[in-house]
Amino acid sequence: MNIDEDTCKWLGCPTPLEMYKHQCVMPQDEIANLHQQLRSARENIQRLIQMKDHMATDKASTETDSRRHSTISPGLTWKNPNRVGESAALNWSPISATTC
Repeated sequence: MNIDEDTCKWLGCPTPLEMYKHQCVMPQDEIANLHQQLRSARENIQRLIQMKDHMATDKASTETDSRRHSTISPGLTWKNPNRVGESAALNWSPISATTC
């Protein structure tokens, strides 16, 4: 009397073929999950590239504005509130919307 063979049917134990099929399905599910994660990562990378391009464009326009403003009024001076009677050259640069 073989206990394993006698109880296999009524205990609901899988047959070797069912176990092999299950082992084949598990990697397929993992691969499908990895494909979804890869798709999501590619979308994130694309968004980051777009953000970088947008920021580079903003930086270039801000630098252009800064150069234009610095050539308009290069000799600005200000009074140092800590030392009465002293003037210092003003290092002026416009504040961009990206730095706020």
